[in-house]
Amino acid sequence: MIPTDLHPFVQQYAPSLFSSIRLLTTEERTRLIDNGNSAESWDTIGVINGFDPSVVKNSRFFGCVIIGYQDHATPRKQYLLKGIYHSTIGNSIIGNNVVLNNVGLCNFYYISDNVTLSNVGEINTTPNARFGCGGLLNGNRTGIDLINENGGRSIIPFPDITCSDAFIVAKFKGDSTLQQRFSELADVSCITHIAGIGIIGKHSIVKNVTAIKDCCMGDHTIIDGALLLDNSTIRSIEHEKTSIGHGVQIRDSIVGYGNHIDSASQLTSVISGECVSIHQCARISHSFIGDNSAIGCCEIAHSLIFPSHGEHHNNSFLIASMIGGQSNIAAGATIGSNHNSRTNDGELWASRGFWPGLCTSFKHNSKFASFILCAKSDYPAELCIPFPFSLICNDLRNDTLVIYPAYYFTYNMYAFIRSKVKFIKRDKRALKEQHIEHDPLAPDTIEEILTAISILEFETGRQWFENQKLPLPAESECRKKGREILLSNSTINDICIKGTFEKSNRPVVIRKVAESWKMYHTILRWYCASEIIYYYSLTSCDFSILHLPARKKKWVNCGGQIISQDDLDLILDKIKNTVSIHSWKDVHTLFTASFDRYKEDRFKHALATLAYLEFCTETDFSLKEIVIGLQKTIPLLQTILDLIAQSRKKDYTDPFRTMVYDSSDELTNVLGDFEQDTVISDLKAEIAALENAITAFTAQSFGNA
Repeated sequence: MIPTDLHPFVQQYAPSLFSSIRLLTTEERTRLIDNGNSAESWDTIGVINGFDPSVVKNSRFFGCVIIGYQDHATPRKQYLLKGIYHSTIGNSIIGNNVVLNNVGLCNFYYISDNVTLSNVGEINTTPNARFGCGGLLNGNRTGIDLINENGGRSIIPFPDITCSDAFIVAKFKGDSTLQQRFSELADVSCITHIAGIGIIGKHSIVKNVTAIKDCCMGDHTIIDGALLLDNSTIRSIEHEKTSIGHGVQIRDSIVGYGNHIDSASQLTSVISGECVSIHQCARISHSFIGDNSAIGCCEIAHSLIFPSHGEHHNNSFLIASMIGGQSNIAAGATIGSNHNSRTNDGELWASRGFWPGLCTSFKHNSKFASFILCAKSDYPAELCIPFPFSLICNDLRNDTLVIYPAYYFTYNMYAFIRSKVKFIKRDKRALKEQHIEHDPLAPDTIEEILTAISILEFETGRQWFENQKLPLPAESECRKKGREILLSNSTINDICIKGTFEKSNRPVVIRKVAESWKMYHTILRWYCASEIIYYYSLTSCDFSILHLPARKKKWVNCGGQIISQDDLDLILDKIKNTVSIHSWKDVHTLFTASFDRYKEDRFKHALATLAYLEFCTETDFSLKEIVIGLQKTIPLLQTILDLIAQSRKKDYTDPFRTMVYDSSDELTNVLGDFEQDTVISDLKAEIAALENAITAFTAQSFGNA
């Protein structure tokens, strides 16, 4: 029979153990006292059958305490003997086969089975513990101030939160009804996690820690040498163990599965996704760090960072930003100047693939398209760069902003192709709660390319009309004229404009316009052919009866998942108006359903894009026209192969690259054999397969004749 004094404690915190708990026997009490133990009252100490008093020594107990059994027949994996030694324990549940050694205070904690706690100064849960959750408690909610320092984009943290969740809450602040629903869903999602007792999950090891307060840890958590864990949740499972190392301080945070945090890093009001690495004294506050990111040395504050972000230089600084992932912040970069605003409410929004160079600084507000390289400079004014895969430079001698559209494709194709595979290889997640698009070419970036093409056409046409001293016609006419010029003339080099893309009156020069325009088209055709052939290989759909879908022109990088604006609007509408959406887990099912349709969405988008490339308008077209459009891709594939080889070959032939090597053997052993480069060879195989598939598709559509 369970002891009367223990009844409410067990009923609240360990109802599953209710029938297994008994009082200490007289003999067990005597053995415990003989072993140097003491208790405020032995009548509030409950045990599980199999309890061995011989492995409890020199410890003190107060309040209600439940102690599990010790299975001495099972080989121990811990480096210490099972049992409780030199510790003070109150109001806690100690599981089976647990090691508690030299724990200064363990109060209001559930220590699960097979846990090791050694040399822990304090592990305590206070009455108002939140465990990092921000849901409603005692009439209040707490938040994390993403992107904007003044709190205008605050989100409510909860353990199952994904990067997509954080994005839609921070982004759609203009809809008060939607925001109210977000808060209600967060309350529901937090309520099961806000309790009166902390938890250390099964098979966890916690040692050499100064203090743990108001924290919950998942199974197989490893904490060794941390200074402080306060008001936080550490998510961990067997296949994605989270480890926290020496000197680490974590406050008011939710740490994701498979994280590795060490080397005196400090986290305050931080949410991290899966498989995040934070090390070398990094300091992060009020931020969301997306899955597969690696952060070291730097300082990050008030930022929403999507998956696969890299930042590991001691003197880099990132604040008040939304970074779209697949990004890297170089040494000396200071992305956080709010001083050109009347208050600290400036923001920087960068789509995925954002790479600012060494010692780069920007003015807030600024906005960047996907995969933009920013040359080293102190950019003097706010920027809005709509050209994806471009390079921007601050030409100090001529006091101009210079933009090289399609720079990645024309001069850095090797890095672009490598990006197509490296993020997939680095994705070591087991659970994959966040859906992530790793491919740089996806509907979001393709639409950015189409926008860039329209700008190049318009500016080319505008310049022609101005040179001819003719009145400037409508935008569509300017674009039409520009398209004609770019199709017939490959020598158009630079266009100079003012008052666009930078908040200043100085010139902005767009370099190599014709070359960029044609390269963008080459990449678009590659994308269309790859997607159409890939989808056909999966479904064998009948193109002869297929009607061309309307092209969805707006796509959103929603925390790493690429989703059409139409689909996202439907999801947001369901959150606001559907009674079946009770918690954030229900929202996650909506995003998963959209992701399940994503292959088909990409196919339809590629098909509609191909039609636009063929006819410059949205019109239905026949199977024959599809085949003709695909066949136009074949001669362009060799251009792509040549560009990747050229961009990599420079590392083997340029005298300023090779001068540090005294022999070709030394160069090959350091850089690898150019002929054996797997990035190039894999692309060759991919392109050969695509060419063969287009040929086979053509033959199947019209016969071998």
